[in-house]
Amino acid sequence: MARIVWSGKFPYTRPGILPLVCLLVGAAALASAGEPQLHVEQTEIDLGSKPFNTAVWHTFSIENNGSAPLFILDVHKSCGCTYSLLQRDSIAPGESTSLRVGYVPKEGQRKVGQQTFSVTLKTNDPHNPSTSFTVHADLIAPVTSVPNRIDFGTVTREDKPERQIKITFTDKAHTTSDITAKPLSNALKVQRLSDSKSEPAYKVTLLANRLTGNLDASVIFNLGLPDFPALEIPVSADLKLPYMAQPAQAVLGVVNKGGDRSLHVVLRPTEHNAPRLKKAQCTNSEVRAQVQEAGDNGAWNCDITIHAADKQEKIKTVVTVYDDHDKLAAAIPVLAYVR
Repeated sequence: MARIVWSGKFPYTRPGILPLVCLLVGAAALASAGEPQLHVEQTEIDLGSKPFNTAVWHTFSIENNGSAPLFILDVHKSCGCTYSLLQRDSIAPGESTSLRVGYVPKEGQRKVGQQTFSVTLKTNDPHNPSTSFTVHADLIAPVTSVPNRIDFGTVTREDKPERQIKITFTDKAHTTSDITAKPLSNALKVQRLSDSKSEPAYKVTLLANRLTGNLDASVIFNLGLPDFPALEIPVSADLKLPYMAQPAQAVLGVVNKGGDRSLHVVLRPTEHNAPRLKKAQCTNSEVRAQVQEAGDNGAWNCDITIHAADKQEKIKTVVTVYDDHDKLAAAIPVLAYVR
């Protein structure tokens, strides 16, 4: 044992002896304290199909296989509709606790389809400080459609493609014949084909000559049900026009209040024997455009000018270009900020 000599201020030992003793004592204390060890048999489960308007829960078991208490330091949820119920946040060696992970639907925010909910625990296990528990479920809505979206693909301005939609009430208690369809684009037309109460059918027609660019819209079926008021069907289409703009979008950047800014756009034909162009116009009175033949492989020039008003605003509009027969030949999105 080291001999300690009192000097009046602090104990003194031979160099290196006391640090070694402290190290051995600390190691012995650590060994006697041990470490917690989190152990779980399962961290993920798929509960299959569940009604969309009911709570979904699963209970996971958490064990401490170590020789020191296991502490749950933090609980993190994947979203606001995910809930967790932890039996206790301190687990003695050899004991266990339970963690319930669930989804509770909120009014107006109910989810449908394949969903994933997870909870992550932070613990004092030095070898496993973070563990996630995940629940999968297919939340079945009382109303479904086939198909659940419509993509008309590439269309020309003369096309009028059609698609059919069949709505099915998976829960017969929700069946209703009081359905109204509202297309969110004037290029879409919806017609009911059958009066079936459980599986009504509809025809959706795209009037491509009304498009001023690619279509990204929806058809809303108002169902009149208290817990599932509407069903939304996304609808898309790519419009092929005789001319393609370069650049594809006229971005004029920042324009001073009351000032002007112009951009030159080249319109190149996308088909043989493309029609001659007649005019360019815009529904926004601050945007002017005119076309003239470029004489380069059938290309045309389109000059777009913004005459900004004396107010701060964002200008987001479309310049449409028409041929000699007043048919849409090109569409140029315009974007500018007036400061």
